[in-house]
Amino acid sequence: MKAMPPWGMLRRLRRETVASGRRVLVEKTPDHLKHIEHIRRLVPGAQFIITIRDGRDVAASIAHRKHSSSSGVRRWQAAAAITAREVNAPDVLCLRYEDFVDDPIGYVRRICAFVGIPYLREMLDFHRHPVRYNGRDGKQKGTGVGGDHQRLRSWQINQPIFDGRGRWKHELSTEVAAAFNVGELGSLMRQFGYS
Repeated sequence: MKAMPPWGMLRRLRRETVASGRRVLVEKTPDHLKHIEHIRRLVPGAQFIITIRDGRDVAASIAHRKHSSSSGVRRWQAAAAITAREVNAPDVLCLRYEDFVDDPIGYVRRICAFVGIPYLREMLDFHRHPVRYNGRDGKQKGTGVGGDHQRLRSWQINQPIFDGRGRWKHELSTEVAAAFNVGELGSLMRQFGYS
């Protein structure tokens, strides 16, 4: 399990937030889902936006990078189980990736209302203003495999919204896809509206 960021990093992030003229600090690290209780203690008043995605598409995405769909299945199952426990917490907004693709404006409006900031149309034009991710410029796609993961992430955050739904239909074996219909996987899939 990854350690939570130390107080020094949190202070640095808060300073950068204030220096940028903003009042809301947003930190996006999927693994922090495992540390929600710790974050609640560390940052009183923190709010959590959890995006859930069809587990089959998650498995396909991770299999592309790690050449193993089983690690994607385990990762989604663990994250979905945590999300299921947190979904009704007052400091949590849980949204589906598929709903974002269908209605990005409505999705972003819900997020803005949840955190108490005004919605601005340019929020969805983020890709027109490239940013660096961990020192990478994002001009080259990268494979996401091994040390090339940072280059892939930098490229991804600079892309317009795309529809990644259903990739599992072309990329997962029948056996792996079928695993999402039974047991805990099947139960979690149904809980979040996936069949």
